[in-house]
Amino acid sequence: MNDAPQNHNAKIAQSSTREPLLACIILAIAFLAAAAVRLYNIDAAKLYFSPTRQYYSFCIAKGFYFQSADLIGQQARKIAAINKEALDDKEPPVTEYLVALIWRIVGGQNHWAPSLICSAFWLVGGVFVFLIAQKYTAAVPAAIATAFYLLCPFGILISRSFQPETLMTMMFLGSIYTIFNYYQNQSPKRLFIMGLVSGLAILVKVSIIFPIWAAFIAPGICKNSLRRTIFSRRHLAFIILGIGPAFVYYSYLAICTDEVRMVAQSVFAPQLLLDSFFWTGWLNQLGSVVGFIPIAAAVFGILLVRDKTVKSILIGLALGYLAYALIFTYTTATHDYYQVQMIPIVILATSPVIAFFLDQLRYKNSRHHQSALAVGLLLLIALLGLLTGIKTGAFRSENRFLKPSLVFAYKCFGMRPDHLAQYSADYPEFIERAEKIGCAVNHSDKTISLALTVPLWYYGDYAGYRWPRHHHWPFPDSIGSIGTGAKWSKYRGLSAAKLFEEHFARFAPEYFIVATPGDFEKQKSLKEFLYGKFKVLVHEEKYLIFDLTEPKE
Repeated sequence: MNDAPQNHNAKIAQSSTREPLLACIILAIAFLAAAAVRLYNIDAAKLYFSPTRQYYSFCIAKGFYFQSADLIGQQARKIAAINKEALDDKEPPVTEYLVALIWRIVGGQNHWAPSLICSAFWLVGGVFVFLIAQKYTAAVPAAIATAFYLLCPFGILISRSFQPETLMTMMFLGSIYTIFNYYQNQSPKRLFIMGLVSGLAILVKVSIIFPIWAAFIAPGICKNSLRRTIFSRRHLAFIILGIGPAFVYYSYLAICTDEVRMVAQSVFAPQLLLDSFFWTGWLNQLGSVVGFIPIAAAVFGILLVRDKTVKSILIGLALGYLAYALIFTYTTATHDYYQVQMIPIVILATSPVIAFFLDQLRYKNSRHHQSALAVGLLLLIALLGLLTGIKTGAFRSENRFLKPSLVFAYKCFGMRPDHLAQYSADYPEFIERAEKIGCAVNHSDKTISLALTVPLWYYGDYAGYRWPRHHHWPFPDSIGSIGTGAKWSKYRGLSAAKLFEEHFARFAPEYFIVATPGDFEKQKSLKEFLYGKFKVLVHEEKYLIFDLTEPKE
């Protein structure tokens, strides 16, 4: 009569002894696979993903490196310093400084140092994911959640790139871990550590303030009230330690530089809340970064959590991201990497779902359940493998059902076509072209470019100013006058000659570089102005250079 309960208890005991070992195996495989996929072709040029943003960081790192590098010419050092000063007006350049340090150690610039550092940040974040998820699930579900975090497609993409988002994600996860620790056993020491780590995370990237702040106050609101939580001593301590450093740093930049003010004007566009562009763009970015199925699982996972403190922290993280998205409207709708904070939020909220299914599998004796799960996993793997192999050419199909179906399938899983192929790409032609342009303009610091400008600055060793793209000027649409195009809105409707006279002539430019011929063709006023007034110095298939010091007679 008692055999069944005894066998059940024996299975539970056996399972509990195997769980740590299984978790270690999953973690070892996940971390090795995550490191391997990030090391593949690591020294390739970073032009396959958000190249302008990445080469901001490259130019800043180059400026740091040339400050103390030997055998660097005076002109090259000057150009690097100019570009660094022009671009280094946003987040603290922590990663850029570390990259410059590696370049000094190895004796030269390379592409692998940024990817190595950013990948290391992401992998350290994986340790925090496991430690956090283990607090409210178990070792095996936490290990599986960590594997998802380490190997999610967009996570691989962003961690191979040279941007502050990977450092922000690592610090964000560190902040969440300290918040869990604080509410697990409240003490002044843990409050201080939590505030310090949160402050560093927010300093790295100020946009992360919303989910961190919401996650911290959510348990207090759940147990007490909003008013008591807001006016509590621990909240005051959080404001001083967590928000104070970032407030001082970014306030200084806003007062002393134009860049932060311009960024603030470009990302805060509340009028977009009434435009379908925002909602469809946001949905598209979420599908690209995390996928619709993981988001649905995260919602279900929050509902599964029974512990009120854990549930309130997870809800706080989700509501904090929601607040961020509704405030930073332009970047929410247009920039995928601005949604990277959703990856750890979704992963942590999905952990209870993983634990639920593992419990169902563990305690169900029916072989039908196990067989059904095995078949389901095989079908899922087959589907993901099929999506990985589809080429971008399929998206140009004239079939009106094929393209929307493929787009939806990719968005469900947070994937992209040719996801693996892009890691094999290198760009020797672009680098060679940039070097030729740099030589043709004598590495001048007084150029104007209509091009993928910042990467050209980096490889061509020249500096200057950027001419607006066709969708920003002279007649921007409702979206073209927001975001990056906001600075050009006051020149709306002007001719190219008038824009040149009012904005660029004061810099005494020497050369005008056109390296995006398609954009140039759409700016007829500019084309007429340059061809009509200046001599063509270089005419190649993919770029033109006008000599602004040699006007036509």
